[in-house]
Amino acid sequence: MTLSVQVAGLATIKIGQADCANPQLLTLGYTVNGVRIRDESYWDDVHGDQYGGDAGPPIEVIYLGKKASVSLELSKWDAAVADKIAARLWSSSPGVVGPVGTPILASGQSLRLVVQCAASPGFDFRRAVPREPIEVNKGTRHSVLMCVFDCYADPNGVIYQSFSG
Repeated sequence: MTLSVQVAGLATIKIGQADCANPQLLTLGYTVNGVRIRDESYWDDVHGDQYGGDAGPPIEVIYLGKKASVSLELSKWDAAVADKIAARLWSSSPGVVGPVGTPILASGQSLRLVVQCAASPGFDFRRAVPREPIEVNKGTRHSVLMCVFDCYADPNGVIYQSFSG
């Protein structure tokens, strides 16, 4: 393989309703310095007396799956689309607490998050949950919207697929 500088180009951020038969993608906006995508695995350490029990290193490590975290810092966005993220539940409104106890993945209340790149294939996360606080500054300088999504596997074990448009 040839080594080369990787530039994905302009990333357009889109969201839609997850697990929907005909998901309409709404353009959220554009980021400051791109999108950060972190692939995070889960592990369980198995301890045993061979290596000192709980105080020592594990005798085995068990893989428990993974998720992706997507961090966005946007300088240009559609406020109405951002309100859908701030509502936390697709069927709710921003500033209103939705039905407490709502299952997010099973009820289709998660979001579809798409990172569409101009110069390379992007990412299509089918089960994104805005679990982190959503932050926006207000004042005399331009506002910046910051949000982080935890993205989970669908029933087939797929966290994201390639997205070309």
